Amino acid sequence: MAPNFASQRPQSSSKQRPLRLSAASAMLLLTLWQGNLLAEEATWRYSLSPGDNPWSITERFLKGMQYWKPLLRLNNIEQPRLLPPGTELSIPLRWLKTEAANTRVKEAAGDASYISAADGETRPLQPDTLLAAGDRITIGERGSAVLEYTDGTTLFLGSNTAVNLQRVDKFSDSGLADNEVKLEAGRTENRVTTRGTRFEISTPSASTAVRGTQFRTSVDRQESGLSRVEVLAGSVVVGGAGKNRNVRAGFGTTVRQGEPPAPPSRLLPEPEIELPTGQSRAFPLEIRWLAVKGAGHYRLQIKAAGSATPLLDEVTTRTGLSTDALDDGRYTLALRAIDKAGLEDREQLLELLLDAQPQPPLAVTPQVDQVVRSELPAFEWTRPLGGSSVHFQLTVDPQAKPLLDMRDYPGTRFTPDTLQPGSYFWRLATRNEAEEGPWSEYQPFTLKPAPGEPEVSSEGDGQHIRLRWPTAGEGRRYRVQLAARDDFNPVTEEQVLDQPFWEAERPPMLSYFRVRVIDTDAYEGAWSATQIIDPAQQPWYLFVIPTALLLLLAL
Repeated sequence: MAPNFASQRPQSSSKQRPLRLSAASAMLLLTLWQGNLLAEEATWRYSLSPGDNPWSITERFLKGMQYWKPLLRLNNIEQPRLLPPGTELSIPLRWLKTEAANTRVKEAAGDASYISAADGETRPLQPDTLLAAGDRITIGERGSAVLEYTDGTTLFLGSNTAVNLQRVDKFSDSGLADNEVKLEAGRTENRVTTRGTRFEISTPSASTAVRGTQFRTSVDRQESGLSRVEVLAGSVVVGGAGKNRNVRAGFGTTVRQGEPPAPPSRLLPEPEIELPTGQSRAFPLEIRWLAVKGAGHYRLQIKAAGSATPLLDEVTTRTGLSTDALDDGRYTLALRAIDKAGLEDREQLLELLLDAQPQPPLAVTPQVDQVVRSELPAFEWTRPLGGSSVHFQLTVDPQAKPLLDMRDYPGTRFTPDTLQPGSYFWRLATRNEAEEGPWSEYQPFTLKPAPGEPEVSSEGDGQHIRLRWPTAGEGRRYRVQLAARDDFNPVTEEQVLDQPFWEAERPPMLSYFRVRVIDTDAYEGAWSATQIIDPAQQPWYLFVIPTALLLLLAL
């Protein structure tokens, strides 16, 4: 006979009795509790492949076979043998098997090294180096590195950065990783691409926990107790002083040691790059951008195409930068505005093709805006490095057709056969067997021959002299000099005249005269041929009286 449970039920009592649940009720509460826990903790969504079943999944991924029943309950599976391919199961990360893994050095540049936790030795950080939990990485000035984890997560380490790899694990063969990094100093940029991966970064003042996002973390160089977090995609939980804040994409926060994270603030908009465009032949490379309201600084990074380590990483208060450190090639320019709190915004990217080699020769003469005071200009430039000849152009206007266009000139000097006075522009490019390099900047100059030597004619009488020469043109003046010696040392008289003549009483002694033209820009031309001026004729009695006095004295 079946037992009579009702007859065995205890009688009611006024005393409080312990709550007893049926097996079904207990199972329901356990499922609800696990469902609530699932909503709060990290989970992995697994899509069933043909041949999969809850038992094979448990054996392959979970810590033990005892998890197959909780797996069914958690996902409300009543007929486990009838699950179709493509069914998604939610699996808490804490149920998954874990095992030690490595992170691979994807790129390294400049001063970068690590201390191995295995033997304490310091070694250079090189591509394909495998790092493990406990290794400490140091990036020096102008250095950088990129680490890649087993799930594809990348960790960029900027200059002057020190990190410890606290945890480098993976969740069996699920494709998920479980990593923790301690950032002691410097700056990291993190891209967590696999949904469900657990990735944590801690600093002296803050901790961050993320799943499937892109964010940056930094420790202030002057104040190690100040950390910054900027979220570019997804969301990040930032903790400090026992308090957490959820920071979503497009926002950032600062955390001081011993204080909770500051309320998230919106990141500044992306700067707009004005120059260059997609291709440049300029050398040095000029980069300019528009100012962003609220920005105190800007960070410009230049990376070789396909690389994550910057060749140039500069922070500046200006809205432009010039560099001659790049070879020809394809590059990615990344520009960010930095607000007053030190938070960096989303970056403006520009793909650039730089084709600036071979470099043009340096122009020697005429120099920029020089006034050439000769009949013909004498062009001179340096010998081009890496080239066999030059391409020379001369024009009256940079937009006009060249007056002279010599494509393969072998020398470094050139004087045209004829050229009228006027304003001109000239430029050069280096040529070799393979290609022609970029043009130099146009060099403007003015050809304005110096005034010629005046031809002087004279007229007058025994007491006066009048010297004339042809007019040199409107606005020009004339400098005349008189001296007792033909080397004009010293000059006894000097005048600047507006008219092309000079008149005066004849000097009492033999004198020398010369004149030169003063151009409208104050340039003075060559001296005329020296003219000899005889002294004025003296009256006859001035010669007789001295002679008579001498005769009287002799008597």
